[in-house]
Amino acid sequence: MFYFDSHWSLALLNKFQATIQENSSAFWFLPNDEDLKDSLDDTYDLHYKDTINKFRSIESCKVNKYGASVFLAKRLKLAILSPGNHDTDLEYEIFRFFNGESIISMYSMWEKVFTYFAITKNYNAILKLQHKINAAITKISIDSTYKYKESLNVEIGVNQYLEGHLEKCLMMAQTYVVKDIVSSNNKVFIRHGSKIIKKSLLTRHYLLPLPILAFTSQYIDNDIDIVDFHISDITEGIADDVINQYWRIPRHVSMHEICCLYLPIILAERYESSFYQDNENKYFEKCLFVYKQLNQESLDNIVCLDKYKNYSESNNKEHKLKIKSEVITINTPELFSTLIVGVSNVNTSEDDVHKAITDKSITSSDKRKRHIDILNQAEKLKVDILLLPEVFVPLNWLCAYADESKRKQRAMVFGVEHFTIHQCCYNIAVSILPFEFHGRREAFIVPRLKNHYSPNEEMTILGYRKQIPRKDYSIYHLCQWRGVQFTVYNCYELTDIVHRCIFRSDLDVLFAVEYNKDVNYFSNISESVSRDLHCYYVQANTSYYGDSRVVEPRETLYQNPVRVKGGENDVIIKHVLKIDQLRQFQEQTHLLQCKNKERGDKNNFKMTPPDYQHDKVCKRGRIKNA
Repeated sequence: MFYFDSHWSLALLNKFQATIQENSSAFWFLPNDEDLKDSLDDTYDLHYKDTINKFRSIESCKVNKYGASVFLAKRLKLAILSPGNHDTDLEYEIFRFFNGESIISMYSMWEKVFTYFAITKNYNAILKLQHKINAAITKISIDSTYKYKESLNVEIGVNQYLEGHLEKCLMMAQTYVVKDIVSSNNKVFIRHGSKIIKKSLLTRHYLLPLPILAFTSQYIDNDIDIVDFHISDITEGIADDVINQYWRIPRHVSMHEICCLYLPIILAERYESSFYQDNENKYFEKCLFVYKQLNQESLDNIVCLDKYKNYSESNNKEHKLKIKSEVITINTPELFSTLIVGVSNVNTSEDDVHKAITDKSITSSDKRKRHIDILNQAEKLKVDILLLPEVFVPLNWLCAYADESKRKQRAMVFGVEHFTIHQCCYNIAVSILPFEFHGRREAFIVPRLKNHYSPNEEMTILGYRKQIPRKDYSIYHLCQWRGVQFTVYNCYELTDIVHRCIFRSDLDVLFAVEYNKDVNYFSNISESVSRDLHCYYVQANTSYYGDSRVVEPRETLYQNPVRVKGGENDVIIKHVLKIDQLRQFQEQTHLLQCKNKERGDKNNFKMTPPDYQHDKVCKRGRIKNA
């Protein structure tokens, strides 16, 4: 017990508060290899009785259990993003750390270590650690000062508890791999226990590539090796008995997990259906419906999908639908008058693009490091929305990106690397829109299939005996998020003059994700779009080809406040878009716009094009049903 006097030092309280804040932010930034402590030795704390510069002043050296737990948790996080990569140095550190007395005193971390070895396919290390723990348990003895009978009972009780705890840790680790991780004498018992844990929905969900996978029959009823599992392999949604007994679910299920689960399922159904567009709306309806079933709460008034404009062509009195547009609204009370965008200057590897089309996406440790650095840069810059190039993020990392968006409440727009379902090769652009609901942070994933594959892209896909997704008509989304209206175009779609003008008078910002070498052609398009649609135009291309930029509808001297190319390192460039200033100008007729232009204000915009619908401007950003 401590007694504090207001007239005395409050150092203990201040130090304790600072420590709590430091510990609470341990996982705020995503962990990266360079930022982690070199070894578990760094988790030891030295306690001094005198000056810290003398070796004789050291009173004790004790393991910081919290520090060791954070170290292993971060290593696990990295292993999940790049499974199967065996780190021999870390294995050596772990066995050096779990030695002697510490192997028993740190029993609470056995499960993390076994799971780490399982995910990295280091099965020999699991057997080695198991033998070391069993040997340490047999050496436990109780102080002779106790009565013999009492000490014997305590010793037996401790041994039984630790042996039971060891078995549970191995059962947990077994739930993530197919191969038996224990010797033949005990494998049936451990395998049976792992199945019971899976059926009880009590696995460590956050260790799965997609946490919600723990509620599917595909995971519960089958042995799945998460090291080799890809989200595109998902074939089943939430198990019926889980939905019927939703009260068994031990946690809140976030919306972004549901979106990641049903995206490949809906795409697979789309392929099998003769009506190729019917499943577009089904994705939104299914995600909202499942969220309500699992959490007993409805987001129908928060996430809204409404029909908007349709474009048809007539031929011999027949009307054929060519373009369908929809409005996606995230109803939030917070409205932005300015939008801080993070424009990426990052390199999209040609090898990664080729591998994703021909086989599966690469998720190496080097690639993981790059992506984590990019997300941490966005956090340091505190951008509102992060824009990345086309075919940049592996599908297996979509959930990790969405979780980052949810936690930081940062919108993200990027292209997902090609992935194949039923021999159909998909290229989708994704918008992740975060929001808060009942004090909880959520994020909704808005995917859209590319309407126009480029000729080279089609040639590569068809050349490897895969198919281009068939579409009866094109679809575009007008997103309303925190008072800002924007849309997303995926590279080659911008070359269609009809497609790129469908949201005329509706946009604050047009985002473009690209993997494109014809920089000069697209440079002309970007400047044309910004002036013809009279909106901010923000695009991200691979840094190898360059021209990631922000274009504003101003005179030539001021229209490109951001324009970058090249470099070996990945960079996020921060720029502020003044949404309210743009709208104030657009609300004016040409008479006032000309008058402002005569004043010679360099911050003035170019005049709006003829027949611009000025009355639409004041309707932007309004909360639906408000």
